[in-house]
Amino acid sequence: MIRPESATVYDQIDLKLGIKSSLPSVKPTLALLFLMWREMGRPSELEYSSTQGNAIVLRTDIEEKLYQKLQEVSDGVTLEQFRDKVNNNLMFKAQLEALLVAFELVWKVAKIRFSDGKPNSTERTGGSRFPKKLWFTLNMDLLDAVCGDDTDYIRVFFLWLGFELNADIEKEKNIIRFLTAISESAYYKLIDNGTDVVFNLESVYKAVLSHADAVDISGDKEAKGSLRILKSALTENLISNLSVRNNAVTAIDTDALRRYADRVAAFHQLEPKVYITAPATEPAIDLNDLRQEWMDKENQEFILACLDFMKSHGLFTDSSLETLQNKEQCAELFSHNSLNGILLRVNPELAEDEQRKDANGNARYYSEKYVIGNTGYFVSSEWRPDREDARKPLIDWIFAMMQEIKFSTGYHSEFSRNRILFGAPGTGKSFTLNGDRKELLYGDRNVDENTIDRSMYGEYERVTFHPDYSYANFVGTYKPVPCKDSDGKDAITYSYVPGPFMRTYVKALQNSRTDAPKPFLLVIEEINRANVAAVFGDVFQLLDRGDDEVSEYPIQASEDIKKYLAGELGGNPDDYSEIRIPDNMFIWATMNSADQGVFPMDTAFKRRWDFTYLGIDDSESGIVGKKVILGQGDYRRIVEWNALRKAINNELLTYKVNEDKLMGPYFISKKNLPEGEIIDPAVFTRIFKNKVIMYLFDDAAKQKRLTLFGGCDEKAKNQYSKICREFDTKGVYIFCEAISSQFIDNVPEDDGE
Repeated sequence: MIRPESATVYDQIDLKLGIKSSLPSVKPTLALLFLMWREMGRPSELEYSSTQGNAIVLRTDIEEKLYQKLQEVSDGVTLEQFRDKVNNNLMFKAQLEALLVAFELVWKVAKIRFSDGKPNSTERTGGSRFPKKLWFTLNMDLLDAVCGDDTDYIRVFFLWLGFELNADIEKEKNIIRFLTAISESAYYKLIDNGTDVVFNLESVYKAVLSHADAVDISGDKEAKGSLRILKSALTENLISNLSVRNNAVTAIDTDALRRYADRVAAFHQLEPKVYITAPATEPAIDLNDLRQEWMDKENQEFILACLDFMKSHGLFTDSSLETLQNKEQCAELFSHNSLNGILLRVNPELAEDEQRKDANGNARYYSEKYVIGNTGYFVSSEWRPDREDARKPLIDWIFAMMQEIKFSTGYHSEFSRNRILFGAPGTGKSFTLNGDRKELLYGDRNVDENTIDRSMYGEYERVTFHPDYSYANFVGTYKPVPCKDSDGKDAITYSYVPGPFMRTYVKALQNSRTDAPKPFLLVIEEINRANVAAVFGDVFQLLDRGDDEVSEYPIQASEDIKKYLAGELGGNPDDYSEIRIPDNMFIWATMNSADQGVFPMDTAFKRRWDFTYLGIDDSESGIVGKKVILGQGDYRRIVEWNALRKAINNELLTYKVNEDKLMGPYFISKKNLPEGEIIDPAVFTRIFKNKVIMYLFDDAAKQKRLTLFGGCDEKAKNQYSKICREFDTKGVYIFCEAISSQFIDNVPEDDGE
């Protein structure tokens, strides 16, 4: 029987609330979109433009169909007039990103991209326009259901295109009502007293209905993203029941708006309130805005904003601090002339006022100290808001540092960058790796981490793989997180949540900008318990390190990762189109191929790692001489755990069991083996039954139970619980003679019985 599969889970989209997306003429743009879709047979996708020099124009076949339809409703337009009007439509003149915001995020009528897959930002500079492709949504079908084949509706759309036609006003109102309805799920952002306010049309309705004064939707700063589109739509009267004048919104019919707003509220109650807050969506434009914001500040506000920015982005290094304190360098780089440099380190042995003054007694530095690390500095007051050349060089220098990406730091280590420790269970893989981790990070494998200031050293993160572990867990993905909406109510937002790989990667890159590179380590326990090909995905390619220990072959970062890295590291998302693993990032793992249910690793994956094998007896010195009394009566014997382990291993080898299924010295954890020579019998018996006997019974000797447990009653050899009960009495004599005979003479001198 054929049944539906689970619903497709689509990626959440970025609302691009910070992008400068201007679309001053919305009606002609939407009209052309609908007419093209209708006259081309209501397709699911459409490449609508072709190249003409540095511009794009309507495809000839689409032009013919549209002109033919126009002739049916008006015969006074020549082909040249039609062509001129249409090819000046914003579908051909606007940047792709502006069309994207309108079509995808406000009205959700179509997805739009460049036909050849160019980045969305391609048209930001240069003035050229490139062919585009549309993927239509079901909102087009809904609009078609409203309009049908009614010629009056077609006249409205051609009227919107700019042709002089008599159109039915009521039909036009119906289209506007429809466009308003499908825009109810759109979100917008304004700045109110320095605070981001993310709102929708429902928020506007509430404000209009609850206040006598007009509602301002512009905010305190320049409108961006979908807010620009909303302002254009309001200006063109494309939002039902609302009127706008000088950015002030009022109701046209208060009663009608109140009833409609109630229906909108009910609609939102039935759909989750979700909007994405992706970091630094358009950092390139944000940097320009930030530059202007800084230029507009008063003297002290300006320099403190610059210094705060440097601090938050990790740009204070020995080199940058030296530059900021050097009078000659500040003069040369920034055209800045002060008593010393921009920063003057506070000398606690001198009077502070005297340090800030020049020879004429004029204060050249602000009295408030700026603290970097544990050091206080006086900050130069020589900044002139009326002169761009007094500030621009410093801003350019800061932005250049922020955007610099360093993969090669010159960090030297004897340890391999990509490393896997493998061996039989209990060989001390995690223990060895932990010691090596301390040596890598602190230079001392025996250091007590509670006694040092770990902020002075590199960092590590540990993760354990399992069968359900995925690329989204390891690298990162968008996930829902709780938030408050514009009304202060609980809502859900989607943010990019990095995984352990991306968190470690960002820390390593942040540190790479400093003068003192440190190691950053990602530890993966049980790496082969997950499908590593799926978990690593394209990151697998980065594991190939060159002679400088940097990834030899970069990978193309996804849009989500580019935006996340730009938000964390600064700069433009396009700066992170290609990513590599830096030389100060280490990835170490443990692997036990003996476990049941592990995933195989292909050769291509394995060759990118340095494998270190821990032999079955390499770490036995830590357990030699540790003894326990097992069994009762005639079975009572003094048993050295290491000798028993080796005896069992030797017996398993006679069964042709692979070495990686033998038991290492720490198959019983070191924490359960006391410092002294004698082990508590009760503790050892419990652990031996739960770990050793179960492992032998279920795994290593599963096919040889009758032989290995030869000392047990015949009916007990295939029952784990009965073997455990016999162990309480017989001790090592539950095993075959080849094992138990090695302890015949180990009778306690005084067993207390």
